[in-house]
Amino acid sequence: MPDAEFCRQSRHRTLGHLVACQTAWLPLLRKIRDGAVRGRVEVHPLRLYDRDGFALKPWDLLTKRFLSDRQEWSGILGTIDLNAEIKTPTRIHTAVSLTEKLVRHEARHLDDLKDSG
Repeated sequence: MPDAEFCRQSRHRTLGHLVACQTAWLPLLRKIRDGAVRGRVEVHPLRLYDRDGFALKPWDLLTKRFLSDRQEWSGILGTIDLNAEIKTPTRIHTAVSLTEKLVRHEARHLDDLKDSG
């Protein structure tokens, strides 16, 4: 829906937003895996969404990206100490808290779609 202004008005834009969030937060999980004690999200998901045009990328490309990033995320979770901490400028995360943040965020957007009809 190119005329949709917000994610909740378009499943396509919602998927693009979810991909942007996962893409933005995955490097932080990689840093946890690699033993870093400090890190930051390099590009905020909303800026990444706008900058890289996630709103209008083809559905198939978004789906493939979502699934491949999710597979990597899941694979990392299977190989690390889930309670290892990384400090960002705003909080301390573990693999568990970062994953919970991702999943809660996705659930909220999916609820928005359900509520919008």
